[in-house]
Amino acid sequence: MTTSQSAPCPCGSGKEFKFCCIQHGGTLETPAPQARAEDVRCDAFSRLTSFSRRSEFDAVRERAFAELWGAEFRARPRAEQDEAQERPEALAGHLTYCVLDIVAQRGRTVAECFLAKHVRHVPRAEVDYLRRLASTRMGLYRIDDVQVDRGLRCLDLWTGQPIEIREKTLTHSVKTYVVVAARTFPAADGATEFDGAIYAFSEPQAREVVEMVRAEWAATSQQDPRLDEQTFLKRRFPVLIHQYWFEQVFFGANERPAKTFGVGAVQPHDRASDLQYFRFGDPAVEALAVFLHSPLAPTAMAIDELHGFLCAVNCGPSSVRLQKLLPPIAGDEPMQFDSQPHRERVIASILELSRQIAEMLSEGTFAPLLPSRPARGMDTIAQRWCSGFLEGMALHARSWDKLMNDSNAYASLMPIVALLSPEAVLEDTVPIPKGIAAAVAMLPGAIATIREYCANVAHERTAARTRSAVAARATRAPHAHTAIPRFRMEPSGSEIDT
Repeated sequence: MTTSQSAPCPCGSGKEFKFCCIQHGGTLETPAPQARAEDVRCDAFSRLTSFSRRSEFDAVRERAFAELWGAEFRARPRAEQDEAQERPEALAGHLTYCVLDIVAQRGRTVAECFLAKHVRHVPRAEVDYLRRLASTRMGLYRIDDVQVDRGLRCLDLWTGQPIEIREKTLTHSVKTYVVVAARTFPAADGATEFDGAIYAFSEPQAREVVEMVRAEWAATSQQDPRLDEQTFLKRRFPVLIHQYWFEQVFFGANERPAKTFGVGAVQPHDRASDLQYFRFGDPAVEALAVFLHSPLAPTAMAIDELHGFLCAVNCGPSSVRLQKLLPPIAGDEPMQFDSQPHRERVIASILELSRQIAEMLSEGTFAPLLPSRPARGMDTIAQRWCSGFLEGMALHARSWDKLMNDSNAYASLMPIVALLSPEAVLEDTVPIPKGIAAAVAMLPGAIATIREYCANVAHERTAARTRSAVAARATRAPHAHTAIPRFRMEPSGSEIDT
C-alpha cells in the first residue's frame, strides 16, 4: 500500500489532512466515512426520525396526521383505518411529510431544525444528504419510458417539463403511462432520484389532482400575494396526493391495489444488528456495547468507535477529564438511563474499558476492537475505530501539534487516515482489498509509535515546566540556595483523570 504525500482531510473540506480537523482545534465535523449512498441515506434518515420523536414535536406529528388523513378518513370504520395505515404509502407519506414539509418551529421544518443544531457527530455525507432532501417536495410524473435497471423518462405534470429519474427498483414494477406521485431529490453526483412515499395513479386521476392543486393555488395566491409557488406546493401537494390516493384509489377501487410500489424512503437502521459482527471476550464490554447500540443511546458512539476514541485519549500527551469525555461519547442526543445506578454502571464500564486499553498499551499487547466484517455504512472494518481515534485526538487538539508538524511522526497516522477514507490516500497500484488489509495489520505498530512519541512529548513538557518553576523561584530569591524539588510525573494520557 502506498500513500500520497499530501492526503486531503477525510472531513471533505478539501484541505490537507494535518492542517484541518485536528491541528486547528477539531472544530470541524468528525471525518465522515465515504459510505455507499444507500447506507448514507438509511443512517441519515434514522437520525432524523429519531430526532423527530422528541416531545417538542408532538404537536407537529399530530398536525401532520390530521392534515394527511382528514375528517373523511376518520369517519371510516376502525378496521378500514387500520388497513389503510399499514400501507407503505401511508407509513412513508406521514413520516416524510412530518419531517420534511410541515412547519415545526420558527418557520422551519423538523429537518431544518435538525440541520440547524450542532451536528458535528453526524458524518458529513449524511448531513449533505439531509440538506439536499430538506428542500424537496412531492410531484406527479407520467412515465413515458422504462429503462430496466437504469431509470425512468418522465413528464412532470405540473410544469410540463421532461425529467429523467435514476431508479432501478421501480423499473421492474411500472409500465409506461402510469403516473407516480413521488419526491425527487438531487443525488450527490447530480442525478435525480426518488425518495419517500411513492403513489401510483392512472393519468386521468393524476390530472384531476393537478387541477385541484391549480385551483387551490390560484385562490391562495390571491389571498396571500407574498406566498411563493414552491412553498405552497411543498405543503399542499403531499396532502392532496395522500388524501386523493386513499379516497379515490385505495378505498375507491373495487379491489385493493397490490403493494407494488413499496416505500422509497429508507428505513431506520437497527444499530443493534451491528453487534453480530463482533466477538467479545469480556461480558462487561459486551454489555456496554449492547447499551451503546440500543435506542437508549440513539446517537452514541458505536463500540468500535468508542474503543478508538479511548485509545487516542490514552495515547495522547495530555490527560482528559471525565466531564469532557462523556458528551462526544453520547453524541447529539443524551443517553437515557433507567436509574442513577444504571448511569453509574455505564460510566464505570467506560472507565474500565479505558483502563484495559491503557494496560494493553503499556504491556505492548494492544489490538483494536474491530468487527469481523464492515457493518452498514462502512467501507472498511476499521473505519469507525479510526473515526473514534481522530475524535479522541480532537479533544486536546493543540497537545497533538508537535506530532502533526513532525513529518516522521505524522506518517504513523497514515494507516488510520487510509482506513477512514481509503480513496483519499490509496493509489491504484495496489488492489484496494490488499491495501486495506495491510493498513489494518499496521494499526498496532502505528499506535505503539504514536504512544511512544506522545509520552516523550509529555516528558519534555513536564521537564520544561519544572525548569520554568525553578527559574521563577531563583528570580524571586536570587541569593538563596534553592534545591530542585522532587516531582511526580503527571500521567501522559495512559489513564483518564477523573
